[in-house]
Amino acid sequence: MSVINQMLQGLEKGPQQTDAEPSCAVMVAAPKSKNKLVIVLLSSIVIFAALAGYLFVQQQSRATTVSVQHHSVVPAVSRDNNTQVNEPLIVTKTVVAKLTVEPVTDTSVAVVNSTNKVAGSAVTKMTYVKKIAVARVEKLTPITIEAVTVTAPQTVAKHVKATTPIPEHIEDRVSIKAVTRTSLQQAQLYAEQADSALLVGDKERAKKLFYKVLAFDKKHNFSRETLAAILYGEQRTRSAVNLLQEGLSVSPEYTNFRLMLARIYLKNKNKQQAYYYLKPHRPEVAGNVDYYALLAGLAQSLDDLDSALTAYKTLTDHEPNRAKWWLGLGISADKAKQVTLALNAYHTAQNMGQLSASSRNYINARITQLEKQ
Repeated sequence: MSVINQMLQGLEKGPQQTDAEPSCAVMVAAPKSKNKLVIVLLSSIVIFAALAGYLFVQQQSRATTVSVQHHSVVPAVSRDNNTQVNEPLIVTKTVVAKLTVEPVTDTSVAVVNSTNKVAGSAVTKMTYVKKIAVARVEKLTPITIEAVTVTAPQTVAKHVKATTPIPEHIEDRVSIKAVTRTSLQQAQLYAEQADSALLVGDKERAKKLFYKVLAFDKKHNFSRETLAAILYGEQRTRSAVNLLQEGLSVSPEYTNFRLMLARIYLKNKNKQQAYYYLKPHRPEVAGNVDYYALLAGLAQSLDDLDSALTAYKTLTDHEPNRAKWWLGLGISADKAKQVTLALNAYHTAQNMGQLSASSRNYINARITQLEKQ
């Protein structure tokens, strides 16, 4: 207000009227130019103060409230079928923090952080801020929300946050591991395939598979026997014989190879060659009755009486109720001049009644002849 004081002092020092009347007050008017200057200055001061106050109030109101968002998880709802889905949603809760503002001379930046995730960082640049006092901050605890069935589409929060981690892409890989089989294992595999082919009547495929079996295992006797039978049935007798003879060279104790070779040569009326394969081998009679029957018959017809008697005795011991074995034993003993053994065998066979009429007539004639001796 120094300007106003100067103006008042100027008024006091101004010219006074010397000729004034003693009983009247003298009114002195201030110059017009000075009055205008005072009015302008006063108006400027008032406007400036009002503007400063308005700006201060606006700045204070903008820095008063900060919104802090907290998130809680709510299960999302599918709009298509009105059913609950597994992806959770974030529901925003607003907590109001009050700020205490004090004027300072330096410009600072106020940043409000929360222990929970804030939806948007509230950063405010203020001219007069010194302290920030948070009036209330709520700490949210996880809330388990039970699944409900929603019958109509509902509006949910815009922000969706997956609770289950998305698995990393795992590339599909096909691992091919070579399986190493032994020769015997590979032969067995082909044998099983060949048997399956025979069951469906595919002989050509079966033959090829049996040859593969023998390529891996020459001692796979059953496959060799079956293949020889197929070849013989196709009238490939020479191939069947060669296959069986090769089998005997690697498995001399396999009875069926000898029996098959004997039958093939006997069918070709070659008794000597047939008997050649049977004579040196004496397997167990159980399961090999046909082998001993053929051996005994060939030995008797070829006058190998010792072998014939041995074979027939083996058969009568194994199957004593078979009349034909006793007949064969009687004939072999009769030829060998063993009268007692021959009569005993003939009577046993006759009493069983299993023989044909011609065989019974032969027995009666031989019994009569031997009893006369």
